[in-house]
Amino acid sequence: CITLGGYSATTEGTLWIDDVEMVEIDDADEYTLISGDSGTSSSSHWAGRTLIEGYTDIKWTLFAAMWIVFGLIYFLTYVENDELRTDDKKLTKLFWCVIGFGLVFRLVVGVAIYGFSYDVSCFMGWSQQAATDLFGMYQRRAEGAFLDYPPLYMYVLAPLGGLTALLQGAGLDSLASLVIKMPSILADLVTAIILFYFTRRKLNTKWAFFVALAYVTNPAVWINSTAWGQVDSFFAMLVVADLILLEKKQWCWSGVMFALMVLLKPHGIIFAPVIGMVLLMQGFAEKNWGALLKAVGCGIATCVVLLLPFALRMEGNKITWVFELYSGTISNYSYATLNGFNFWAMLNKNSASDASLFLGVPIHVWGMIAIGVAIGLTILFVVMGMRKGSTNKKSAIFISALVVMMTVFTFVHKMHERYLFPAVVLAFLAFVQSRDKGFLYLAFALTVHVFLNHYMILNYNLMYEYCHPAQGDKMVIFLGFVEVCLYIWTMVVSWRVLKKKAPKVPKSLRDLPPESDALGAAGKA
Repeated sequence: CITLGGYSATTEGTLWIDDVEMVEIDDADEYTLISGDSGTSSSSHWAGRTLIEGYTDIKWTLFAAMWIVFGLIYFLTYVENDELRTDDKKLTKLFWCVIGFGLVFRLVVGVAIYGFSYDVSCFMGWSQQAATDLFGMYQRRAEGAFLDYPPLYMYVLAPLGGLTALLQGAGLDSLASLVIKMPSILADLVTAIILFYFTRRKLNTKWAFFVALAYVTNPAVWINSTAWGQVDSFFAMLVVADLILLEKKQWCWSGVMFALMVLLKPHGIIFAPVIGMVLLMQGFAEKNWGALLKAVGCGIATCVVLLLPFALRMEGNKITWVFELYSGTISNYSYATLNGFNFWAMLNKNSASDASLFLGVPIHVWGMIAIGVAIGLTILFVVMGMRKGSTNKKSAIFISALVVMMTVFTFVHKMHERYLFPAVVLAFLAFVQSRDKGFLYLAFALTVHVFLNHYMILNYNLMYEYCHPAQGDKMVIFLGFVEVCLYIWTMVVSWRVLKKKAPKVPKSLRDLPPESDALGAAGKA
């Protein structure tokens, strides 16, 4: 096709076409460009892809990630052996220094690496549209403009549009990309702060400092938000907030957070079975359905308030437009997996159609079966963890969320590399609540896998024009196998913890006071 602008066609203007010709190419390894009566050819550098001029080498991020992971594992030994000799006040001050370091580090990386150009360009274009006519954006979509994100992030992008336009106009594209990444960068730091105070309430300040440090410096986190420029950090922040509010029985606010999750990304619906089952179990246990009604009512009210201004600008389909938006977004990318290194990638199905067969059944059918399995596992784990006499009631919330996230990513079709991102922070939360080190080590293993999955795809697309791994890529197949092993690990640890009435406590945590005493010792911050 011939388009005005690149991927997503967010550029506006007039395009004049003259003398277009289509020719058959003898050599499939060469692309030929025909312009008027003369032709120019460009030799491919890899799989028919042309090397991008001014390619930003990001290999240094791989070495940075390796050193960070090794450093965190080394530091973990001090925390586990209680050799971190400092008081809580100093650790809290040091934590805020870590937050400052995390911000500075992200600012440097955000300028050095423009990001995944197609995503960053979309966000940049949407921010400028939102700055001029926020509530008319989905009417423009109905008229043919590209916009596949739900409305919540348009609210976030709207204040940034004027600044990104100004910086782009001045030729400062790197700074413009940094501005568009700032919501995710700040979300990283907010999530780390939430983790710090949550862990301090559940364990102690030393573990709180370590968990927050592990998230601030986590390579899987900053490569997504700062190098790539995606919004999964923002989504993960909402997931963490929602689950902690659920654990604290803040039903109304939990409903609000769930609504925000779904209004940010369609796959926020993944966590509906977890939240729904917890609310149902609460209703059965106390014979009081107020929690369910509060959560559902506040969630619906949040959706109405945020969607209504857009609906009023729509012509004709004022009610159905949002359902068409979600169904259109979900129906895109009809692949078994698109760069999500999971079970289907292990079977060499990356970029394969979801209509292709596995054991005689289309992959999209297997994907729907996997969704049913994920819901079934959620019901099983929540019921098992919240059964009468269990001391795992709160652990079941975080463990079930991790299980459903891992199940969906591993076996459901249409997965992207970024969809496993929330599993990292969910593993940390499961560790903090259950005190089982199996989840802590899983968090580190997921960190390595998620980082490598991001790094490989981002590096390809920084080097070549909209490039994906070739069919049969051995690294893709291997990392898919690794992810399946991580899924098995998740299931084994989750089952081991929840089947017992008391969680298995690692030796380094045995001397911690009960949760209520730990809360009093840490302070109700």
